[in-house]
Amino acid sequence: MLIRRHSFLLAAPRFERQPIETISHQPGYYHAWPTLIRRRSGELIGAYSGGREHHVCPFGRLELTRSLAESRTWSCPQIAMDTPIDDRDAGLCEAASGALLLNTFTSLAYEKILAAAKDWDPARLARWRAVQRATIPAQRQSLLGAIFSLPSAPLLLSITSSGSASPSPPPWLARHCSPSAPLDTTPRRLVATPSSYVLPPARP
Repeated sequence: MLIRRHSFLLAAPRFERQPIETISHQPGYYHAWPTLIRRRSGELIGAYSGGREHHVCPFGRLELTRSLAESRTWSCPQIAMDTPIDDRDAGLCEAASGALLLNTFTSLAYEKILAAAKDWDPARLARWRAVQRATIPAQRQSLLGAIFSLPSAPLLLSITSSGSASPSPPPWLARHCSPSAPLDTTPRRLVATPSSYVLPPARP
């Protein structure tokens, strides 16, 4: 197949479909909503929501797995973020500096499931209730939103719903749910969609 672009004929890119393989040997957990990137060094990194019991549960956390062997082998999962509530879709990109930016959004949807729980296995019910007792409602509400974090370094800014930035300990918490991954980096700017949070230029 040929593609016409700007009056040039370009050959469609070739690819080879590889067999599907399991890279996380944790059958007791539900893994979901991953992002895979290749760093400029060639390293492959996958980010995803792991540690889960189900599609909706209070145990979601963000995990990373790495490959330096062109996906032939993968590292054991590394927990990158684990808030007291459900951490869901994982977005990941490499900034111009080489730092990794990880984003997710949090959810309390599991609370309705827990409130309506009937005929559950006692051990499962105890696990869910233990998570709920660990925090008060105000604490759980304060964690709702889209969260941006660097897995290997402290953060310096907090991005608010108005788009302003202020000094804050990690992670950044934005008052919008934005499950999409950060999409683009330039030397002094990073844009995350669809809500488009833009980091201000770095100080010299």
